[in-house]
Amino acid sequence: MKNNIISLKDEHSFKNILSSRLSFSNSSYRICYIPNRLKTLQYGIAVGKKTFRTAVLRNKIKRQIRMFLVKLPTIKCVDIVILVREGYLKNTFLENSKLFLDLYNNIR
Repeated sequence: MKNNIISLKDEHSFKNILSSRLSFSNSSYRICYIPNRLKTLQYGIAVGKKTFRTAVLRNKIKRQIRMFLVKLPTIKCVDIVILVREGYLKNTFLENSKLFLDLYNNIR
């Protein structure tokens, strides 16, 4: 991965970002974010067990989203949490990539 993209691990960071009112959503994702003072993009991915039953499917979705993040044209200095919705399964990989990029570009 790029040096300026870091994964968020702790529950406190997730709750802090999710409690912010800064978010964008579509049929596949909801992206919550807060600006940070670091020169990095810090991300967390949330894939629900109720919506995506098997661990294999959840891990596949997380891998795909990490690929979207690595291939971003510009890195913004924000902390984001990506919540994956049920509509993710109805789209192809390329459609999901475009939907993610559209939401990411809305972030200021």
